[in-house]
Amino acid sequence: MFVIGLSFYNILNIIVDVVEEILEEHNIFVSQ
Repeated sequence: MFVIGLSFYNILNIIVDVVEEILEEHNIFVSQ
């Protein structure tokens, strides 16, 4: 149970990182 929760937390962090990168790229594109 704890291992599954930890894996889910890690996946969540990865998703957040990807979303932030996409948003940053989009902001750069808009600013240009």
